[in-house]
Amino acid sequence: MFGEINEQKFVLYESESAVKGFTKQYTVDGRPGMDDVSFLNAVRPLVVDFLKRNRRIKVNLVLTCKTERVSITTGDVITQDIPFVSRTEVNLEATDVNELYNNAVDKMMESMAIFLMGGSGWRFVAVQKLDINTVKYQPLKGSSYIPLPKYLADKKAIINLKNENNQCFKWCLARALNPVGRDSERVTKELRKQTEDLNWNGITFPVPLNETDKFERNNTDLSISVFRYEGSMKPYVYPLRISKHERKYVVDLLLISNDSTNHYCLINNLSKLFSSQVTKSNESRLFCRRCLNGFRSKEALDKHKLYCNQHEAVRPEMPEPGMKLTFKNHNRSLRVPFVVYADFESFIEPIHTCQPDPNTPYTKQYQRHTPSSFCYYIKCFNDDVCKHEPVSYVAQDDDVDVAGKFVETLEAHIKKIYRQFKFPKSMTFTTADEERYNRATKCHICDGELGNDRVRDHCHFTGRFRGAAHNGCNLNYKDPKFIPVIFHNLSGYDSHLFIKKLAKNGEKINCIPNNEEKCISFSKEVVVGEFTNKELSKNLSKKQCKNLKSLYTDEQLDLLLRKGVYPYDYMDSLERLNETQLPPKAAFYSKRNDTEITDEDYEHAQTVWNEFGCKTIRVYHDLYNVSDVLLLADIFENFRNVCMDNYKLDPAGYFTSPGLAWDTALKLTGVGLELLSNYDMLLMIKSGIRGSISTISNRYGGQTTGSWVNHLSRGSNLYSFHILTPITFMVGL
Repeated sequence: MFGEINEQKFVLYESESAVKGFTKQYTVDGRPGMDDVSFLNAVRPLVVDFLKRNRRIKVNLVLTCKTERVSITTGDVITQDIPFVSRTEVNLEATDVNELYNNAVDKMMESMAIFLMGGSGWRFVAVQKLDINTVKYQPLKGSSYIPLPKYLADKKAIINLKNENNQCFKWCLARALNPVGRDSERVTKELRKQTEDLNWNGITFPVPLNETDKFERNNTDLSISVFRYEGSMKPYVYPLRISKHERKYVVDLLLISNDSTNHYCLINNLSKLFSSQVTKSNESRLFCRRCLNGFRSKEALDKHKLYCNQHEAVRPEMPEPGMKLTFKNHNRSLRVPFVVYADFESFIEPIHTCQPDPNTPYTKQYQRHTPSSFCYYIKCFNDDVCKHEPVSYVAQDDDVDVAGKFVETLEAHIKKIYRQFKFPKSMTFTTADEERYNRATKCHICDGELGNDRVRDHCHFTGRFRGAAHNGCNLNYKDPKFIPVIFHNLSGYDSHLFIKKLAKNGEKINCIPNNEEKCISFSKEVVVGEFTNKELSKNLSKKQCKNLKSLYTDEQLDLLLRKGVYPYDYMDSLERLNETQLPPKAAFYSKRNDTEITDEDYEHAQTVWNEFGCKTIRVYHDLYNVSDVLLLADIFENFRNVCMDNYKLDPAGYFTSPGLAWDTALKLTGVGLELLSNYDMLLMIKSGIRGSISTISNRYGGQTTGSWVNHLSRGSNLYSFHILTPITFMVGL
């Protein structure tokens, strides 16, 4: 097989060009039956030879692979070409092109592994092509003389050589190795002669920044670092290129620029140049060139470098010492005015296909999920302000786009609410309110002491006076500009039924993804979050089920408080809705879970059918959907009440429960978490981060029908596992 692969001839051709040849794309087409690793190994000589012949370019590689997966909603096989992109690298005369290609392959393979293992169900099929994208590289160069800006000149830490040509880099290097007491900025005959002691082979003038690598290879006792000055707003200096070597002679250069050119200067005192950026003290310090942090002793600097040298050169901006993180989201204690609770039901159509080949990996398709109905219920924070009935819709024929109908109906409803409450209601301020306002000593929003900035806060929906508040708190205590939509199992199921319909006219959809297949939230006109589960209805009393009680009472209410029973797999077509009898118990079998309902569950379904006078399955179906949504509303509304009573925070204002928990901890404890102000602390924490996939592999032997089968058991999340595992103590006597 490998001989056949090696015999295949690949052709690298120019596929696209733009900006008069400034940027070009070259392509190598894939071969049927060849996997990604074999393909990349086979085309390596071709690509490496291309990189050797094309220098002074920026280049990246894009491996495009054909992938496929089975849609969980329709059962269809979806095929898609996915590009996996390497990092953009600079290819110069001194660049090791083999290392460049290896790095590109590693990055593309890493991206592919993350994509295929992201829980999305995609699998690799074939390599389509490998693209090489290039653009001509014109690096920064130091050329003619530029006077120092006043900020730098006042530092007395820089020698600015007054060159009359484009060789400022050369004069700076020579002056660094041959310091003088007077007129150090002059380019003298002696300085010109001293430059002959250095190896300038292959160096062009003006010197591009990337040619410092070549210069260091020519002169093995020199290490060169280059810094950049930025003075457009707040003046500061930051690392541009830091040498990887620590050699006998260390030279620090500063690259400055104006509108037309760049210029190298020699830094002869790092402490004077950088001290004002990191401390107000005038004492001399030793500076780390990679992060520009100053240290009082060489021992402290050497200890810092152990961590810092593992990271890219950067000028970090850390919080000021003593700065603390405290609770500031007081507007989250304002109850979200409107919340939408929604749910979908689907027809589950069986898919009849031939038996797949058991000798190759495959995904068996056996069901297609098509939305059959939806129900949503808009809950206002105060029923006296606005009261809505549940909106329910069941498909009338096979051509109806239920998901599109849901988005269209809900958006129209939301816009109607917006128009109704577009303008805030004027404040109703009674005599009792005025007395309460005058007596108030604390802000009712943040609980802080009131001063001369006290103002009256009121509800914009009812006009009711809420209390005295700081002016700043009152301005931030705004009603949210979104309406959250709460679903049963949004990320795992319902979102796949209607998310494409949100962008029916090409609107932009904002998304917070959890993985390739699941989203924590996405937004257009609405925001959708995930907080709860239907099983929580067991924890509610009748008194707490206010929304369900608004439509059902007595024995009907008791029946709906119990978990409903629905024949999901049986409902495979629109015709099922017109049946006039409850399906038999066998019809409630779940193929997905391979389970049947109990006799008690079926008896409950019969009782519901009779009690509500269901004439067709359509009525039973609609009842199941509406009661589901009202139960969801009761669960989440009670959750909101508990949080408002205990924490004075509304969960509807958060995307996830960890976000709510974080704000709750900050608010209830009143603790100010001190932020990291020392860069060494941040580096220490970064160096201790561990991650990626954890796997425990244990071989298990079990005999089935006379043959032995080996199973591989995997464990993940080892930290949580060991936290929950009891510790065994050995006591010796």
